[in-house]
Amino acid sequence: MTIPKWSEKPEKDNKKHEKAWAKARGGRAQPSSGRFWHAKMDVKDDELLTDNKQTSRLSYTIKLSDWRQLQRAASREGLAPCLQITFITEQGPVDMVVLSADMITRQNLAHP
Repeated sequence: MTIPKWSEKPEKDNKKHEKAWAKARGGRAQPSSGRFWHAKMDVKDDELLTDNKQTSRLSYTIKLSDWRQLQRAASREGLAPCLQITFITEQGPVDMVVLSADMITRQNLAHP
């Protein structure tokens, strides 16, 4: 019996992923991955409201409408929007972060 190709793919673990990001940022994971109206997106810390994504594909598409939704939710909280993307590969995870360009000029990110 042959093994199906999908069984060889590395597994995604969204909850573990969110908790690890929250710990790294000194924040907390939102209840139910942001499904509540009062706790949107996945992770909240002192600076960022983060939407965490994982994919085993070779690309990830960012829609402007999704980014705007993240911006609105972050703005309501007085935070900056952040999209954290993890590509799950056979060689291990590749983590990336998408921030607004104006975040780079903020002193707290420009000078650690």
